[in-house]
Amino acid sequence: MKFLLFGTGEYYNRYKIWFAKEEIIALIDNSKEKQGRYIDNILVIRPEDIFQYEFDVIVILSFYVKAMKQQLMNLGVEESKIYHFFDLHDLLCHSA
Repeated sequence: MKFLLFGTGEYYNRYKIWFAKEEIIALIDNSKEKQGRYIDNILVIRPEDIFQYEFDVIVILSFYVKAMKQQLMNLGVEESKIYHFFDLHDLLCHSA
């Protein structure tokens, strides 16, 4: 499964270990200061650029899940491809 992770702050640092054996295509962040840089050797992209990448799901790693989910849906991401860090156990256990 190919993942995009939305958020590079505290929740990313807390949950990134869950993705140690997964294929992370890119990180997404709204911060212009982080976009175009690498975190943990993974490129940080703008939300508007997600469709330049092939992915299966986007996992939101932030407290602001509602706003970020709406932002993704406004960009055209199907709701069924958007997950929250609360869903990690079910998502990663089923993807194995």
